[in-house]
Amino acid sequence: IYAVAGVREENGQEAFGMSDTVNVNSDATVPGTPDNLALELVANGIKVTWDAPPFTEDITYNLYRSDQAQITSVEGMTPLIHSIPNGPAPIVIDPAPSSTEHCYAVTAVDGSGNQSAPSVSAYENFGLLPVAGIAVTQTDAYAPQVTWTDTQGNIAGYDLYLGTRETGVKVNSDHMTAKTYTDSGYSGDERTYSVVVVDTYEVESPARSIFLPKMQAALADGQMLYRGVMNRLDFTVQNLSTVRVEDISLKVDVASHLHTSEPFAMDAGQSVTISVPVGGYATLLDMEDITTT
Repeated sequence: IYAVAGVREENGQEAFGMSDTVNVNSDATVPGTPDNLALELVANGIKVTWDAPPFTEDITYNLYRSDQAQITSVEGMTPLIHSIPNGPAPIVIDPAPSSTEHCYAVTAVDGSGNQSAPSVSAYENFGLLPVAGIAVTQTDAYAPQVTWTDTQGNIAGYDLYLGTRETGVKVNSDHMTAKTYTDSGYSGDERTYSVVVVDTYEVESPARSIFLPKMQAALADGQMLYRGVMNRLDFTVQNLSTVRVEDISLKVDVASHLHTSEPFAMDAGQSVTISVPVGGYATLLDMEDITTT
């Protein structure tokens, strides 16, 4: 309770006057800190949820967003959304996610304006996508070539795993910047390659994987190429992998002319004969090298 008193002194006498009293609640205790902040990409933005701290008075929340990897203090920051109502399961939607600010934190605010410390921040780069495409090519006895495409900016590079991201072996110590890898340790076995995009805060995208089956293709005995006619060469193809392989195409390069079989599928351990049409070019030599992929 506050009041203001006026004092008047004259001729050795004092006179007092008192203002009306005012009741003021003084509260210097900050609320508890919200906990378990979580982010989820939804149709209308980014959904932010958290657990309310213990409280004995009405509180609201402020949401903060930053381009840093963490938010440890909100001093000098302006809330992205303020006065968020409390409830048994507090929630707010960021309707306009930023392309550069991916870190969120929330504070509790009481009726006196006291603000809690920020929650443990949550970082999620929802714009960080897997690589757009991945391919692996293994020709004859040469080492497999893994290539991928990606047009995302603001990334640190790529990590490549032999196997899956969860159980495989990462082949690079520093993030790769080239979008290609030569598997020099290949020994003819089946392989799985997984590529992960890593942003500048070491946040990783989902992995994108491709499987290189263990297969062999050999020209069948007695095959001949004739000039001036359309030929059909037979190859014995074996699937030595432990799984079924689908959408296979056999590519045959003769004198710099590429020919491709119809797509086919093979069960694990199966052996089939595949015919590939090859033109009888007038420029064919008496002996030509054939490359199969």
